[in-house]
Amino acid sequence: SARTASTVAWCSALERAGAAMVAVHGRTVPANPAARRRRTGPADLDIIAAVKAALTVPVLSNGNVRVYGDAVRNKRVTGTDGVMSGEGLLGDPALFKSMVPRENTGGGINGWKKRKREEVPEALSASEKRKQHAEKRRQRMAGLAVEYLNLVDLFEPPCFDYAKAHMRYMIGRHKPLGKVQFKHLGQYESQEKLRAALDEAESTADLRALVERAFDVG
Repeated sequence: SARTASTVAWCSALERAGAAMVAVHGRTVPANPAARRRRTGPADLDIIAAVKAALTVPVLSNGNVRVYGDAVRNKRVTGTDGVMSGEGLLGDPALFKSMVPRENTGGGINGWKKRKREEVPEALSASEKRKQHAEKRRQRMAGLAVEYLNLVDLFEPPCFDYAKAHMRYMIGRHKPLGKVQFKHLGQYESQEKLRAALDEAESTADLRALVERAFDVG
């Protein structure tokens, strides 16, 4: 297609100009300036695959990576040298932790394998298994949130709003029907009260207290 050809031509020009690596986000920019930051559908992995086939420098693929399985599929479809994630990593900074080096490969993306998932007793029903997995994820995310806030204390961001925005994703920010909601309410009585607590937070201490309530820990 014309879009594929123009994308490959642009990336090839970057390589000729001296780029040592090219990262491609497989979405186009909306024509409407007011919607420039909005999604325009899923990333086109076939176009990214065409870029990889045309270039000799390493190519990174970006787009459609929300969970570990997405990263595996992305690399399989595109054949790229690496995979990137934006919002997926904001929500789960350990998204790529499921990837561990295979023995005798020296690591690297071509030597990745999936970390063995914790086993759940077969005697449990499907709904009970889902509850167990959800509980383990809640505990893991609570730990990641605390670890993130420790890093914020060590490496102060230019603006505290950055930390608050990151925390919104970590407590499960999503937009069903176009309205921002959170997956982890914990001890908060409503979405509105959790949202207000986030808006009013002025320090990492405030955010730690929020994490304890939202994840129902501590």
